Amino acid sequence: MPAQLEPVEVPQAILYLWGWFCELSNARQYGEFGPMPISFSEIKAWSDLTHSDPAAWEVATLKEIDRVYLSEANKK
Repeated sequence: MPAQLEPVEVPQAILYLWGWFCELSNARQYGEFGPMPISFSEIKAWSDLTHSDPAAWEVATLKEIDRVYLSEANKK
């Protein structure tokens, strides 16, 4: 199995961030050239709808996860 397909264990303490990212990513916009970045306004709308109150570092982490996701998605 290629290394990039090997499962990675997410630490329990931040597993909720992965769940948040998955929720946001499932609602992401797609443009002519593929997936678009998750915007701050989309995070705010999601936060309001789900009654979540992410701290600044959590938003920054979501944006970093999204940056890595887009980097991998754009390799294809």
